[in-house]
Amino acid sequence: MQLNLLRYSKLTYLVLLFLVSIISRCKGPEPEPNPIPNPTPDSGAIDKIELKSGEILLHGSTPELIMAPDEATSITISAMILNSIETSPNNIELSSSDTKVVTVTAEGKVKAISNGSAFITGKDKAGNKVVFLVTVRQSDLPALTEPVFSTFGTPIVILNKEKSESIKPIILNRLGQKLQIPHSIIFQSGNTIKEISDNNPSNYPQDGIYNISCKVGTKELVGNTPAIICTPSNSTLAGMKPGMFHVNLSWGRYPVYFNKNELESQPVGGLVYRLTPTTLHNKAALIIHTTEEDVTVETENNTVISANGSTIKSVKAGLGKWRVNQDGYISPWNNSQVFFDFSGDWVCSNNKKGFIINMKVPDVIGRVYHRGAQGNYTTFFQLYELWANWFIQQDKAKTQFVDMVSKVASKISDAKIGPLSTCTICSYPTELQKPGWSHGELHTLYDNRRGVLTYINDNEFMLGDGTLNGPIFKRGKVDFTNPTNIPTSVLTRTPASIDAVSAVLGGTVSGTPEIIERGIIIDDTPYLTVDRKNTFKVGAGTGEFTTEVSGFAQNTKYYVRAYAKSATGVLTYGSELNFRTTGAGTGTEPGPGPGTGTSRETIIDQVLKGDSYEKVGFSFTLPAGVKTMEIRTTESAAAYWNTADLFVRKGSAPVVAGPKPPTWTPAYSWTADCHSTKSNREEEVCTFTNPGAGTWYVTLYGYNSHFSSRVLITITK
Repeated sequence: MQLNLLRYSKLTYLVLLFLVSIISRCKGPEPEPNPIPNPTPDSGAIDKIELKSGEILLHGSTPELIMAPDEATSITISAMILNSIETSPNNIELSSSDTKVVTVTAEGKVKAISNGSAFITGKDKAGNKVVFLVTVRQSDLPALTEPVFSTFGTPIVILNKEKSESIKPIILNRLGQKLQIPHSIIFQSGNTIKEISDNNPSNYPQDGIYNISCKVGTKELVGNTPAIICTPSNSTLAGMKPGMFHVNLSWGRYPVYFNKNELESQPVGGLVYRLTPTTLHNKAALIIHTTEEDVTVETENNTVISANGSTIKSVKAGLGKWRVNQDGYISPWNNSQVFFDFSGDWVCSNNKKGFIINMKVPDVIGRVYHRGAQGNYTTFFQLYELWANWFIQQDKAKTQFVDMVSKVASKISDAKIGPLSTCTICSYPTELQKPGWSHGELHTLYDNRRGVLTYINDNEFMLGDGTLNGPIFKRGKVDFTNPTNIPTSVLTRTPASIDAVSAVLGGTVSGTPEIIERGIIIDDTPYLTVDRKNTFKVGAGTGEFTTEVSGFAQNTKYYVRAYAKSATGVLTYGSELNFRTTGAGTGTEPGPGPGTGTSRETIIDQVLKGDSYEKVGFSFTLPAGVKTMEIRTTESAAAYWNTADLFVRKGSAPVVAGPKPPTWTPAYSWTADCHSTKSNREEEVCTFTNPGAGTWYVTLYGYNSHFSSRVLITITK
């Protein structure tokens, strides 16, 4: 459902730079004389490439996990010693950096507990360790059929070209489970990048040291690792100088979010890998060793972030690119985001619904948030609440609505505001916050209105409302006034969607008193009050509300009345209306006369909520004997923003891919038995005749807007 909102970058997830390897020795193990440092081999021959004696590198089976609360998954740890791989090392203990977010079960599984981020550390008795990030969230979860991560099975890739060895990537879903899916391999060295899709060793680049990663379609997967490619009998690597060739930042710290300008990060650091050449039998031996240390970084330019040695400083809101550049080693680019600072007073002179909105946004403590085992990312949630790609300030904003005609002022109420997140390790270019970019989100609780904020300039933004011209907020002086005392008023909504057994009913409540209860009263006799047994509560507060009520008798007259109850106990009623349900003979309910007819039954009635570019869904089992099935999305009191597109598929979940900012790729595509992609907030409908028994899957996708949709599945037999 293509709301005309402008772009914002998605939050993608951090590459944990584990070294992954296919190990090969250019010569088998045998007693060796003491190596000579600073080698001067007689030829370009390489004797061996291996870890320094006594060092052990542990490796996890996945670089990262993305989980929902209560999910559990298994991981494995391998160990590299010299040039051999031990797939099941003994005495490995797993631990969590935050057991409120994720724990390790007695069976050794990783189990998600609640929203947040934590590190799992695997450690042996000698203190060798491996770390990987676990992100836990309830929404914006990739499907289990979707590739997310890649690994290469062991801690360091060393490839002997003379043996025609090939790289063997392992493609993983968000739980670290293997997928069989076509992919390509990317080789990066400095500013040079080569991509191959057929994984033919003859197409691999020349001898050298590379960072390698995997790509599926246009999506580069999380999992970047170094590879050493050599031709043992005559390699240019034989004459290389001692130096650094990789850094695993997940061991240390690196900045991902600056929530203000003019903030400086901690030194960027991690586990640094170096090669030290020696000479054995007049051949080169390349010995790998590791140390934990800070590293020197550089930025693409100084418009969003700037670098000074090992630290990075925020300059202005936007997306900034940086990379490690030290001792001749250049890492792939990383990204850090500088948040837009919403603190201060804002005024919306016309919210397009007849109100002026005055808003005060509290200041936030200036902080730089670092990922990595030595980072402070868990403190992020002390100031922000995570909602998919939206970071809500914990200290809420305050708003007051003023009627543009009567100048009546509402009570002062809360509002949720905060920045939108973006990719943290990706190839987006450095870009300042600019007009047309979506840089935040606002939810005004007084009128329950939520929308993405589109940047105009540092002093103006537009609140998305499904059009190209949403309400404009500008910086200005705000002085809240005493709320005007307007008595409660209740309007009963005209009954709608009436059939033989159900109808949509509701009302509208206005005024300044605090409303603690509202709802409707229904009966087949008039003069309704809340003493009647058929009184349905529908939330609290002012504003419009609706609910669908079923269980009516056919062809029967009913009376309905909306009501509201204030915090002081005062009851206010709307007008009493009446309606009549439809009679028999519609083909959907059994009638009183002869004939078999059909029975209509609602088997699913639930609300799904999600954010922009998020897929949310469920599965259900359809029994045999169903003649027709209708799957419909609509709005109700609990589902206030039906903007999602609908996809339905039998046997497996629909596959949906849509364009995302800032590149707006890939093209919108899907694999489904039925789809409905109407514009704005129209109802989406999929109908089936003789659908067949089995497992069916429903997916809602927020094309470029958050959504809150009621899903109704109705069948006839």
